[in-house]
Amino acid sequence: MKIVTPAYFSQFHCIASDCPETCCAGWEVVVDPESEARYRGLQTPLGERIRGMLAVEDGETCFHCNPDGRCPFLNDRNLCDIQAEMGEEALCRTCHIYPRFIHDFGGTREMGISISCPEAARIIFSQKGKIQFTTENRPDIPPSLNDMDADRYFAVIRLRETAYDLMQRAQFPIDHRCALLLRLARKGQKLIRKERWEDIQALCDSFDPHQMLAQLKKCRSRCAGAVAVKRSDLIAELLKLDILKDSWKKQLSACLEAETAGSRTVTPLDAGFEQNLLFTFLFRYFARAAYPDAEDDTLLGLVKFTVFSLLAVRTLGQGLGESELEKLAVSYSREVEHDEDNVAALVRVMTENGLFTEKAFCALLLGTSAQPVEN
Repeated sequence: MKIVTPAYFSQFHCIASDCPETCCAGWEVVVDPESEARYRGLQTPLGERIRGMLAVEDGETCFHCNPDGRCPFLNDRNLCDIQAEMGEEALCRTCHIYPRFIHDFGGTREMGISISCPEAARIIFSQKGKIQFTTENRPDIPPSLNDMDADRYFAVIRLRETAYDLMQRAQFPIDHRCALLLRLARKGQKLIRKERWEDIQALCDSFDPHQMLAQLKKCRSRCAGAVAVKRSDLIAELLKLDILKDSWKKQLSACLEAETAGSRTVTPLDAGFEQNLLFTFLFRYFARAAYPDAEDDTLLGLVKFTVFSLLAVRTLGQGLGESELEKLAVSYSREVEHDEDNVAALVRVMTENGLFTEKAFCALLLGTSAQPVEN
């Protein structure tokens, strides 16, 4: 197995009770079958306590949160009683890997860290310049079994490499880069649908730095006359999702009220913050379009979800300082990313709702860029 991670991945270490948040509150924890079997056979007082907290829901075994939203094994020092008594290896898979996430693609495993964790967010948003990757060959880990189409996988990965390059061209306003990401995704999706694998490289080459201005001109022409996405619609969609905390709902509602009033000026946030946020979503979601169950319009839907997330955080983050922006990104990730139903709902909206077309996004992005493109 080849393990691919962002270079900053190895910097993460849980800061435990020093963390301003806790990963053990607000979420139901899915217990994997191996851990469940171990817990059910544990003949200790802790084992009895664990078994009393296991519940089956929708075919999955879970730990249910207490009425206050905290994990039943989270003690008053914000530490895990299971880990304290039995060690980290006794944790179920969900708790053991968090805030890391894993995507397997046959002989390649990609691993990252989620911005829903404050310490992971601190590491991600402290990155300067282009993000590098590390690769490790692990012959002791067998490839995952799958029925992926190799041509589709390599096409998606090649397109993602181009997306990374586009996203990190800091000489261009980030709104222009987002418009080009959408254009790349739409044209790449068309080639994938038609299985024109031999044309993927030529498409990627057409987005090289020397052709950025020509591509932007085509973007402007394509979205001319289109009705731009309204920032109020971004926030309204977030309010339709399952929400964990009342404070998040209040934040969204206050923002929506301000947007609806029509008196706000929304400008890009810190350039480094927005670039790192965009990278995080591209790395985590773009390659999902390679999976066998991905539909023909999944790639553009995932990229629109990425741009949606950037614009939503920007809309919510007006006037916030560096530390407050990190907290906002943590909240967004915890509320949106850590509920797969929420992610699926937004990708579906990006695909099916006429308010969120590529043209509508580009009309907003190219009509509100903070600075002109220069040769």
